[in-house]
Amino acid sequence: MPGPGDLEGADGPGEAVRRQELARAQLALYIETLQVTMDPPQYELLMDVIRMYVEAGGGRIRIRIDGEERELFTREVQKELLTLIGLLGALEPGHEDRGDLVVAELGDGEHIKGAMSLVPVAKAENPEELLRMREQLDTAAGRRRADTAELEAIARVSGMLPEAGSADRPDSGQDAPAQDVPARGAAEAGGPGEPDGTTGAGGPGAG
Repeated sequence: MPGPGDLEGADGPGEAVRRQELARAQLALYIETLQVTMDPPQYELLMDVIRMYVEAGGGRIRIRIDGEERELFTREVQKELLTLIGLLGALEPGHEDRGDLVVAELGDGEHIKGAMSLVPVAKAENPEELLRMREQLDTAAGRRRADTAELEAIARVSGMLPEAGSADRPDSGQDAPAQDVPARGAAEAGGPGEPDGTTGAGGPGAG
C-alpha cells in the first residue's frame, strides 16, 4: 500500500522541485561550457544581451549593435542566444520542456533573411511546419516595416523629421542595425541579412 509520500505522484511538489533544480543545473552547465568554448568578446556580448533580456522581464527588446559588436554577433552567437532563452524559459514552473527545444533554420522570406526558430525536435524535422513558421515571421516583419514607414511619414509631415532627400537628414547608413531580442523564452529570429539590416525575434508562445 502506498505511503503518504507516494500520494504526491509523478507531478507532485517533490517532482516539480526536482525538475526546477535540473533546469537550473542545465542552464548553469551550458553557460559554463560557453564560457570555455566561445571567443571571449563574443561570450561577453552574448551575456550582455541575455542580461538585458532578463532585466526586461522576458519581453521584446531592441538593441543597437554596431562596429565591432556587429561583427561579433554572428549566426552562431544568435543560435546560442536562442538556446539560452529556451533554457531560461525552462526555469518557469510547468515549462521545463523548453530546455529540450532546438534551433531550426527557417531560411529566407521577402522581408527576412536567414530566419531561425527555437522549436521542439519533432517540429524541426517537419519542413511544412517550418515553412509555415517562416511565412508567419515574414508577414510580421513586413507589417513592422510598413508601420515604421507610416510613422516616419507622419513625423515628416508634422515637421519632426526632415523630408526624404533633404541634405539635413541624418545619414541612415550610419545607424547601427537594430536587433530584436526574443520574448518569453523562445524564439523566432530573422537573420542579420534582412533588407533593412534588422534582426527580429519572438519567444516561444509569442505571437
